[in-house]
Amino acid sequence: MFNKNIFLQILALILLATIKNVQAGCAFAPASTTAKDFTIPLDGRSFSVPPNVAVGYVISRQWVSMTTGDITRTVTCTSAPVYEFRQFGAGTLTLAEGFTDVYKTNLSGIGFRVVATRIGDPSYPMSFQTTSGASSTVTTNLVQSFNLEFVKTAETTAAGYVQANSLPVIEHALGQQSSKVVFARFQMSGQFLINVPTCNILPASASMVVPMGNQKVSDFNGIGSGTGWKNASIQLTGCQQFFGNKNPGSSNSSSVYQSGNMIPFSLTPNSLSLTLSPRNGTIKPIDGIMKIDNETGQATGIGIQLSTSQNESNKINLNAPVNQYLNQSAGITNITVPLYARYIQTESSIGAGKANGRLEYTITYQ
Repeated sequence: MFNKNIFLQILALILLATIKNVQAGCAFAPASTTAKDFTIPLDGRSFSVPPNVAVGYVISRQWVSMTTGDITRTVTCTSAPVYEFRQFGAGTLTLAEGFTDVYKTNLSGIGFRVVATRIGDPSYPMSFQTTSGASSTVTTNLVQSFNLEFVKTAETTAAGYVQANSLPVIEHALGQQSSKVVFARFQMSGQFLINVPTCNILPASASMVVPMGNQKVSDFNGIGSGTGWKNASIQLTGCQQFFGNKNPGSSNSSSVYQSGNMIPFSLTPNSLSLTLSPRNGTIKPIDGIMKIDNETGQATGIGIQLSTSQNESNKINLNAPVNQYLNQSAGITNITVPLYARYIQTESSIGAGKANGRLEYTITYQ
């Protein structure tokens, strides 16, 4: 009985040793090979995130494309298949609230995401099979690329610098889930500024009276005829600089960092959005015609038409906001939002009387 127990224990040890020896392992070939380390500077320009920019909006997208004379890395595993892993290495990694692939930076309300080569590709971390069948060796080149995106993650965004040292190392590896061999590392460097610009509305524009003047019925000669235009423009002051953000072109990137060269693209100008809300409703909103006040002794057969110039060709569609790009130059602190009004005949006949109108407006910044 004593001898039987010893035999079973020895047999168990042999089985464990055998199982351990057949576990998959992956390594560089030759073994003296090391990972390639890259330092990637951030696009150091300033980017504006006005308060009304939507959560989830990509503020900056930097495409990274690296080539090097140190061309290839080979990894061999004890079994097939072999996978490539795109992952995060050293550094802090915390998901931004409400997101599954965007992580916090040091600046509140700004997160980052890493996307595989093309826009719309999966985001990191990710993996894909690189070999099929019995192949257990992979040679990859060091022409590596990815998109680094910075995203608005909260309704309130802090102003300040996004620091590269708040981002983790990005790693590309070959192997298997239990045995990954990192062949390229990407460490970010530098910083960039985020500001949250707005403007103030001048008191005279916050509560404005536009004298429309006294008009004669004979001043009109049929439906669509109107009086001269009156200036009702809105004056903004104390504006901070609007730098713009993400590039609008086909590449949809703010910049490219390619083999040691930073190539910045023009940014999309920020814009303000003006929403006009007639207090008494509209007559023909697509032509910018609002109703006059419903009061005793009011005129009939007319309305008030709104335009962004002293011309009917720029009449405002009251069903949609009016958008205006904001100048990106420094030192411009005053902005005029053009708005003009006139009386317009809306019916075949006009009855004399009062012709007051009331209009509310809302300005948002994007």
